[in-house]
Amino acid sequence: MSKHTKEPWNIFAFEIYDEREQIIADCGYSEDVFTQDGCIANAQRIVQCVNAMDGIENPEEYMNAMREVHDTLATTREKLEQSHNDNAVLTDLLLRIAQRLDASNIEILQDINDTLEGLKR
Repeated sequence: MSKHTKEPWNIFAFEIYDEREQIIADCGYSEDVFTQDGCIANAQRIVQCVNAMDGIENPEEYMNAMREVHDTLATTREKLEQSHNDNAVLTDLLLRIAQRLDASNIEILQDINDTLEGLKR
């Protein structure tokens, strides 16, 4: 599979450019199909998503993992609100999040480890 054009991407009107100002894509304004504002919004969305994933090798896999983390946080928050044993629930949450993160998130993993050590005291 070919690599996509390196970030950052930029927009001007309906067109998407790379950092060398070479056109990557045109969001194709046509009064018959889209409004001008809609085409500009599409171009902005594309550029925001691509630039946000800069450095992420597999954005789909990454976002799926982050959704799992989000869901785990939401579930654990509900448990915390109902629990009298906050440390056990928090420890469980942190361990489950750590299991889902990879080595590229080493700072987050260190924060989780530090928090777990603090809970043991």
